[in-house]
Amino acid sequence: MSTTIASMPAQSFETSLEEVLISGDPSRITIPNLGVDKQVLPGIFDINSQTWSLSGSNAHYATVTSQPNNKAGNTFIYGHNNMQVFGKLLDAPLGTEALVTTSNSHVFRYVLRQITDVPPTDTTYLGPSTSPILTIQTCSGLWSENRRMFVFDLVEAI
Repeated sequence: MSTTIASMPAQSFETSLEEVLISGDPSRITIPNLGVDKQVLPGIFDINSQTWSLSGSNAHYATVTSQPNNKAGNTFIYGHNNMQVFGKLLDAPLGTEALVTTSNSHVFRYVLRQITDVPPTDTTYLGPSTSPILTIQTCSGLWSENRRMFVFDLVEAI
């Protein structure tokens, strides 16, 4: 069972079919007002162990999800709920800005729209999106079984 902690209306990001696709592999995520600035590593699901790659000091990009882009899709980045990764994110108010920089030097600016707690078996937040969004996952508390999902809408792609 999921529990929505906070939400606000989705941001509208206008794009046209003629607009050039801007995308790339995420290499860094920053959340300026929280002092978060982390390298983003590829996140791979190991089917044998049924676990995702995870480190204690970096964020990870679920490579089965969309790259950050200006058209559509869900970019899913996850990391530990500790002060080295996403521990400060638990204090984020709606409207918080996140910046994702790609390996080819594009920057995507997102604004936090929704915060929801879900059980670890809920994989709906890995799903696609018709608009470009960023989902960040961490635990809802230290040693918590639940996962806290932070959904951000794209505001600008540079």
